[in-house]
Amino acid sequence: MSLWHVPVHKYFSPDPFLEDIMEITFPPLRYYPLFNVRTDALTRKNANKENGFVVNLNVKHYKPEEVTLKVEGQTLEVSGKHYNENENGFECSEFHRKYTIPDDVDSSALTSNISQDGVLHIEAPKKLPVTSDSGESTKETFKCTLDVKGFKPEEISIHVKGRDLIVHGETKTKNSGEHGLSFHHKQFTRNISLPDDVDPSQLSSRYTKDFKLAIEAPRSQIQTPLNLEIKMEE
Repeated sequence: MSLWHVPVHKYFSPDPFLEDIMEITFPPLRYYPLFNVRTDALTRKNANKENGFVVNLNVKHYKPEEVTLKVEGQTLEVSGKHYNENENGFECSEFHRKYTIPDDVDSSALTSNISQDGVLHIEAPKKLPVTSDSGESTKETFKCTLDVKGFKPEEISIHVKGRDLIVHGETKTKNSGEHGLSFHHKQFTRNISLPDDVDPSQLSSRYTKDFKLAIEAPRSQIQTPLNLEIKMEE
């Protein structure tokens, strides 16, 4: 069995009408190159925004479960692999993309969704410093407030590791419409350093009506160093 290779120029986006003619003329026995530009049509439009990081990819030829996203540090990797076989032959296509996320963008808060017309939209906001609000914290109480709008209480976890308070939230939604399914994935992670006078075992949290996560604990009085007298053994 032989494969018919579709020549695709690096900066050429095939005309939809031409693609339909090719589908009719030739059976679906084609292999698309590893870096097929059909996913590039929307990539370069806004890879960056003033208020964050944005990438758009045309993945209408891929099912949502065939597209994967991976974040390592400030590097975003997007890949997709599609394979379909029928009585007339088979169709195989795949792509891999790498993007450098700017240092001022919070990669842990990256969100992604696939629209009903097959556009993968990825974005991440700029980093916002998360510290305890000096107006809320007092000499007696430590308090930190996070904006968690878009996340349900059961989608948020709080862990303490050493003197670090780690808050993580993740939500996944799937919507169906006349054009198919759309998926949306959003997550965030915040690391907060606890002051020395805060006992981690005394921390408590509550989810407010205005979608804020309030974490607080009473401050303990720091004990003064204890000096021991050394006695001579008789």
